[in-house]
Amino acid sequence: MSIERPVDFVPRVLAASLLIGLAVSSTRCGGDDDAPRARSLLLITIDTLRADHLSCYGYARRTTPRIDALAAAGARFERCLTPIPRTTQSLASLMTAKYPSEHGVLDLNRASPHGTLAAEHDTLAERFQDGGFATGAAVVLPFMVDAQGLDQGFGSYQLIPGEARANKVTDAALAWITKHQGEPFAFWAHYRDPHAPYYPPKPWNDAFTTWDGDGPLRDYYHYWPVTPDQRPVGGRLTDAMRAGKELRKYGTERIPPAEVERAIGLYDGDIAWTDAEIGRLLDGLAKLGLDDDVLVVVTADHGESLGEHDYWFDHGEFVYDTCLRVPLILHGPGVDPIVVPDQVGTIDVAPTVLHYFGLPELDAVSGTSFDTALRGSALELRALYAESGEPLFASSNPRFRAYPDLSVSSFDRLRAWCLPDGDKLIVDPLFEGPYAATLFQTRSDPGETVDRAEDPDLAPRLRTAITAMRAIDVNAIERAAASDKVDVRELTPEERAKAKEQLEQAGYVGGSPSGVRRTKTIPREQEPIPGSR
Repeated sequence: MSIERPVDFVPRVLAASLLIGLAVSSTRCGGDDDAPRARSLLLITIDTLRADHLSCYGYARRTTPRIDALAAAGARFERCLTPIPRTTQSLASLMTAKYPSEHGVLDLNRASPHGTLAAEHDTLAERFQDGGFATGAAVVLPFMVDAQGLDQGFGSYQLIPGEARANKVTDAALAWITKHQGEPFAFWAHYRDPHAPYYPPKPWNDAFTTWDGDGPLRDYYHYWPVTPDQRPVGGRLTDAMRAGKELRKYGTERIPPAEVERAIGLYDGDIAWTDAEIGRLLDGLAKLGLDDDVLVVVTADHGESLGEHDYWFDHGEFVYDTCLRVPLILHGPGVDPIVVPDQVGTIDVAPTVLHYFGLPELDAVSGTSFDTALRGSALELRALYAESGEPLFASSNPRFRAYPDLSVSSFDRLRAWCLPDGDKLIVDPLFEGPYAATLFQTRSDPGETVDRAEDPDLAPRLRTAITAMRAIDVNAIERAAASDKVDVRELTPEERAKAKEQLEQAGYVGGSPSGVRRTKTIPREQEPIPGSR
């Protein structure tokens, strides 16, 4: 389905924002005016959902029968990448069609100048609201004190508190859609259940493994004492639990293989439970007579590493496909049943949906519409960019064990340059050399185990991509420096403390400092050897 032609690796400059755009070639996809179109939109995002654990993407376990049915009757995109494997940052990109360096959301914590989406950025929801659609959202993000700017354009934005389960999201979605069924609407439902720690409710806790809520698994991985039929309420992460999690996620302290497989079974159970609740939402649309008049979009904010590259049950710090590759499925009027092999990004979702509904484009975006692919036309070749969700420092990270004096910089993040032929270049500003690099071919080596960076035939490509990434760094740093001078609303000490506590209780470390300071470089041999668990 790809158009075979050479790919130019020199990025375009977004003059308005002085940022580097990463589309090596872009297409303004013209829609077919005679094609049927839906009246309303249902956007479904699922937290921490890697594409290769959905049965419609070839996973051996039947985890997603309801999503599989949508995919069979709609468009399934084989390779969709998030630009950053962290929730708030990724969702900001989904809503704005911009890379994090463009929209400025680089931290989880709203206490940081880079923790909230600024009002200056137009969003998908704002375009629908301006177009006369009723707009609503039901979102589970337990570490958030508020919406952190993601509520822009939503007439109703329900931030469901705590560790709410998928059924709460479905209940809220059905209640809102029932109320607005007589008018065009755009609704966003964000489910969180596949996020760690994994503990699906009965009977999904026994779907792919056996767990009674006790035993070694809880001690080795789960942060809170839990039972399999309900999530904990008001659980507290002790210092010992937090320290143990850090040791285990980098492989410093090993989890027994039987418990690893049990945890993966529970992760799959959480996916199956979420799929069932999405099915209940779709059944609700059908009962309201809306199922044939809604464009349904299913995707995820990021994936999850389940031990690959010795990174255990987490996401954010690395840019391998386990955390970048997410599902993308569209179903509705005018969408042909098709599998699209070409690479797209979650930054392309908003432009595509707006094109589909005939709404005005967002301004100064890096995403591009793939509307024509919904009816079987080819997409133009295009590279995508991604970066890790935070700097790589942690006291238990074996990469830095010999360097206790290293200080954190907001820009010491891994970068990935994802080419349409499957090549992925990962550069790391911490290692010596101009930029240390690894190169994987994700189509022939999906586990990203064979580093091809020393291949002399690839040297010109590497040099060009590294030059482009340096330019991105410069512009990101300039933007951050400018943002630091903006009068961001000061939080009270109580608000800051609450934000920090919520991040810690959700298992996250705090946001990185906004100051830009380059650290010493690290010898290349300190990098962990890529490989599957």
